[in-house]
Amino acid sequence: MKYFLLLLCCIGLLTGTCKDIQPPHTDEHPIWNYLNEKEEDLPEDKSIITKLGFQRMRFHVTAQQQCLTPTLIPPDKNIVQITENETKDLVLTPSRYGAVTLEKFPKTLKDRMPYRYGHKTGGMPASFLEELLAIDPDNAQEAIVVIATGIKGYLGISKELEEALQEKKKRGVIKDYIVVKTAHAVNYYNKYVKEGKKVFAFIHTAG
Repeated sequence: MKYFLLLLCCIGLLTGTCKDIQPPHTDEHPIWNYLNEKEEDLPEDKSIITKLGFQRMRFHVTAQQQCLTPTLIPPDKNIVQITENETKDLVLTPSRYGAVTLEKFPKTLKDRMPYRYGHKTGGMPASFLEELLAIDPDNAQEAIVVIATGIKGYLGISKELEEALQEKKKRGVIKDYIVVKTAHAVNYYNKYVKEGKKVFAFIHTAG
């Protein structure tokens, strides 16, 4: 009986009647292979991430958002594009955006942000959360913190940072937080922003 079913499936493969076999996806963008949204008719008052690839991203900024990094000022249409030449680590808040620099994140960069290949310890230090909330204090109350750990999730968070996130959520300093790989993080970010929520995001565009 099983050989008969196998024969039918093989015939199905030849005739195109086997529904479980799907053709390969052929319209994937060669650069923006994790997110590739249209950039027309974007809401002027919402900062939306439109495209994401490995070590590159495009996003829309609002008139209310102050640029923390002069090299990231959008040339036109309020669209900013970053590649590995500009930064691999970006922050987005309701009224700020820019790279993670020594000026705004001195403790974080002093403690470094080591990768966590396999089960190695380390990751982003607890000081990162304080410095992230400090760049946009008027919007920090009840914000949702989104931390993107890279395309493959290699950038970890330290135990101390995880405890700090839990503690601030418990005290109501932040509304919630989420730590996921970058492709998922940008979708969560866009969803929350479109819902009108305050979002403080850290986006790591590398591995």
